[in-house]
Amino acid sequence: MTSRRELKNYAKQAMSGKYGILILAFVAVQALALISSMISSALFPGEETIDIVLSYAFTFIMTLLINVVAAGMNYMYLNIARGKVYSLNDLFYFYRHHPDRVIVAGFFMAVLNLLTMLPYTIYSNANLPGEDASVEVLITWLYTGVVLMIVGMIVYQILVIPLEMTYYILADKPELKSTEAMKESLEMMHGNFGRYLMLKISFIPLMFLSVFTFYIALLWVFPYMAMTEVMFYRDLTGELKVQKEEEERMARDYVNPMFDSYSRNEQPQEDQTHPQHFWNVTGESSTVYYENNKDNVSSGNKETGDIEHNSWENTEMQDDLRSQTNAEEKLTYDRENKELISNISHDLKTPVTAIKGYAEGIMDGVADTPEKMDKYIRTIYNKATEMDRLINELTFYSKIDTNRIPYNFTTIPVSAYFDDCAEDLSLELESKGVDFSYSNYVEGEQKIIADAEQLKRVINNIVSNSVKYMDKKYGRINLRVKDVGDFIQVELEDNGKGIAAKDLPNIFDRFYRTDASRNSSKGGSGIGLSIVKKIVEEHGGKIWATSKEGTGTVMYFVIRKYQEVPVNE
Repeated sequence: MTSRRELKNYAKQAMSGKYGILILAFVAVQALALISSMISSALFPGEETIDIVLSYAFTFIMTLLINVVAAGMNYMYLNIARGKVYSLNDLFYFYRHHPDRVIVAGFFMAVLNLLTMLPYTIYSNANLPGEDASVEVLITWLYTGVVLMIVGMIVYQILVIPLEMTYYILADKPELKSTEAMKESLEMMHGNFGRYLMLKISFIPLMFLSVFTFYIALLWVFPYMAMTEVMFYRDLTGELKVQKEEEERMARDYVNPMFDSYSRNEQPQEDQTHPQHFWNVTGESSTVYYENNKDNVSSGNKETGDIEHNSWENTEMQDDLRSQTNAEEKLTYDRENKELISNISHDLKTPVTAIKGYAEGIMDGVADTPEKMDKYIRTIYNKATEMDRLINELTFYSKIDTNRIPYNFTTIPVSAYFDDCAEDLSLELESKGVDFSYSNYVEGEQKIIADAEQLKRVINNIVSNSVKYMDKKYGRINLRVKDVGDFIQVELEDNGKGIAAKDLPNIFDRFYRTDASRNSSKGGSGIGLSIVKKIVEEHGGKIWATSKEGTGTVMYFVIRKYQEVPVNE
């Protein structure tokens, strides 16, 4: 059973970057209701009984029709929550798929509303004060009317809550009749009435606070409330549980296998050399030694404190195996070096050729106008900048590939660190016209052991890659930080061009680019993401991606949480 806090977190996560269309859908439904009311007042303006009855009848019919659109909004919310394709066209989904079933269900709920509000309706119309009524009479009429209205609304909510899942059920099971869907809603809500009621009540403070924004904040509150109700439905169906389990499974599957040998009471093994793999040891002595040398590993003996080194037995068979392995590794290393040199030569040649061509154009007088001259000079500058960036990337990659990067691993508080990163990204992306949103779902004082500078390089490289291949008029990047069991999971989502399924497994490979031509107008060395992968793995984590062409890409990486292990004296 998912808590209210978790449901709201999932709702905010699903809504991230989509507030515009959610608010637009909400406004559209409310506008239809307002137009209906205005038409009713125009058609039946009189205060005679017949006018009142006809006005209510007209409003009742229009409510049923508008309710079909409102049910379509529920369908759109479901699609958003599930990461499916969505649009405002979803509002008319039920008009295309069995509108009669929504109308029948809506009719039953509207009748309930009519009956529960009947005392208020009768009183407010039958006891309408005259023009010469005293202030006391007006106050009494108003007070009684408000009380009857509030009581009617409360009773209606109590009666209708068991049927709240009906439209979601019809969206998922269009083959069901309205009565079957309502019956299934009753069964689904059995034992969950109180939990759902408290969920709805929890939004009342936000509604009251909206007064200070002249109720403009309701444009956000009501979609937020509706999306939370969607998450409640997904929780009842077990769908949310599956999602949580899948997130945890993905985190485990993509985490460095070396983590499997660790437990809270274990010390690092000899072949496990990443600094982040060393638990902080609390007690009288709490020193942690960090090394980034894969060839030399030491572990402490907690009784004597002596350093012990394990060694292989010097047998002839082991020497032969070692020699064979070294020969294979040398061949692999030589082949990779040749490939590296070839790629470097090709990638450096491209901007050099461009610079040479534009420089010759200037010398030959081709740039015979100020506009052309400015264009040529800017192109030369951009190509030189591209070369500089390429050389820097290659230099950094060579260092990281040979384990010559001086990692400075420290204990980092998750929330404070990513809050700072988000602030920097917000300013940078704002200058580039890219919308940015940040969500932190990590509770408490969780920490990780990481190199703050290199971890920021990971985030910046991913964001830079997203911006480079952004093909939408209004670019968007979302940063999310989650707590997934023993790990902190970071997600960077964009709405760019996306990555083809055939390319997705290779995007972290050195020099791999999805463009068929190496002379990509986007530039870049093709090693940005390979650097990202290398740094994440040096932190003992793992990185992966999901993508959909035309929609965007989500990059994920996980870092194991910092944990303290007491020493048994």
